[in-house]
Parts: sequence; C-alpha cells; structure tokens
Amino acid sequence: MGDLSNKKEIRAALLLKRKALSPQECLLKSREITKRFVASPDFISARTVHFYLAAASEVQTEEMIREALRKKKRVVVPVVQPATKSLFLSELVDFDLSRLQPGPYGIFEPRPEDRKKVDPKEVDLWIVPGVAFDAVGNRLGFGGGYYDRLLSGARGRKIGVAFEFQVVDRLPIEETDHPVDQIITETRTIYIKGERSAGTTN
Repeated sequence: MGDLSNKKEIRAALLLKRKALSPQECLLKSREITKRFVASPDFISARTVHFYLAAASEVQTEEMIREALRKKKRVVVPVVQPATKSLFLSELVDFDLSRLQPGPYGIFEPRPEDRKKVDPKEVDLWIVPGVAFDAVGNRLGFGGGYYDRLLSGARGRKIGVAFEFQVVDRLPIEETDHPVDQIITETRTIYIKGERSAGTTN
C-alpha cells in the first residue's frame, strides 16, 4: 500500500508548479513533447490511439491529435461518467471545438450526439495524463482512480507525457495503480520495462 499522505503532498506540490507555468511555456514544452511523440515508432505504427483532451496547464495534446488525424489514425478520447466514477471512450473524427463541450470537471469531451463508443481493447497506443511519473513508470493521477480503472482492461502500450519537473525519483504506489511503458518529456524519452536500455535518451 502506498503512502497516501505522501501522494497528496507530491500531487499538491506538482500541481502548484504546473499551474505556475505561463501559457507560452506550457505551449513550447508541449510542442517539444509532440515532436518526440510523433517521431516515435510507437506512434508511426499505431492504428488506434487514445489521447486525453488537455486542461490549461497540462501537456497540450491538440497538435498530437491533429497529426494523428492527418495520418488517418483512429483517435479516441475519454468521456467522464461521474455517477460511476468511470470513463468510456469515444471516437473523435475531427478536432472541431464546436463539436466539443466541457465535461463534469471542465475538460472538453465530444457532444452526446457525436459520441461513438470504442472498446478499450481496440486501442493499441495510449497517451496517458498524470500529475507525476517516476523513472520506473509509476504514475500519479488526480486521485479519482478514473484512469487506473480504465487501463485495467487495456492491452495497448501506454505512454505518459509530462513536463520534465513532473518526473520524480520514486512514487508511492498501490496495487490498483497502472504503470506506463514509456514517458516523454520536453527533454528526453524514458524507456521502461527493459525496452531498449532502460533509462533515458536525449
């Protein structure tokens, strides 16, 4: 069982640091992450890719999504179901803000009339958000467990995208936490679980 109080402290500290980023810094760092991601063999070979729709201070995913759509990949995004504290996936055929609406937590999601459910088992590459990651792939989310529940049935490879300061030495973990296979920041890619040489590449 992880140290929950320590999780809360880490989450609070990193969210504060993330919110301190200027919009320009956030965008510039996100663009570097996007460059690394779209050049990766995982993205090039993927057919169905999950993206989250980013909040203001998160790693921005719009350019990643637009590139995936340009490459004729099937893009899916999460839709929140607050009653069951769960997510389901919907195909996104076009990044058109007029066809998106804020969900229960203010994060954009497809309008009800545009939703087309997709089974998580059909996703072969996941872009996963997080408040923090560590060098062995552990992920710290917002504490609701939404992604841990969603990823419990996932088969595809999982990539965490984060700003460099969001990667810490080691996170406290719980049995229900789901690690990622790779982490991409604005300065490096971290390979996990013995992929290539576990560690970092510039």
